[in-house]
Amino acid sequence: LLKNIKSLDLLLDSKTQSQKKINLIKKSITADFDETKDILINHEAPILIVDCYFIDYMWQKKIKKYVEKIIVIDDLVNKKHYADYLINPNLGILRQEYLKFVPRSCKIYSGANYSFIRDEFIKLRKKSLSNKKDSKKIDILISFGGSQETNLILKIIKIIEKFEFFKRSKINIVFLKKFPSIKIVSNYINKSQFK
Repeated sequence: LLKNIKSLDLLLDSKTQSQKKINLIKKSITADFDETKDILINHEAPILIVDCYFIDYMWQKKIKKYVEKIIVIDDLVNKKHYADYLINPNLGILRQEYLKFVPRSCKIYSGANYSFIRDEFIKLRKKSLSNKKDSKKIDILISFGGSQETNLILKIIKIIEKFEFFKRSKINIVFLKKFPSIKIVSNYINKSQFK
């Protein structure tokens, strides 16, 4: 689906990304539309990928005049989209659930087969499968994608520590490279039984 697409990376780091998200929410839909339209015109981008809860059907329909294809990434299955492609990588989501929310021409890619997984996780798959032979060992992966709230991560760690399986578990936590509270989480882990 996305082979040979050149991307225009507008978000440079997690702090900039967070600030832009806050600014997007504060802006009116019209101002955001105008900014996106200008970027599309100035960079002649043929494809726009939309991954934002605040961008709605009307915004998508209006911006379509300035771009060949719109790809929407969604995980809620609760509102209309004006998209050429819709991707929902969540486990158990069926294509049919979106039929009433997208144009007939929209190609829908739903379910775990369309998950966005970084290469290092794919490379570790064989190792993971061999570890499954030891049924007493439990591997746990904690990942919050782009939203990594310190309090939520610590809350999950504290909950896991309470369970019996914790003692025979290998726990992996995935952070963004520039996760601002990595020291807080690391200090907690080093002081606890969580190794």
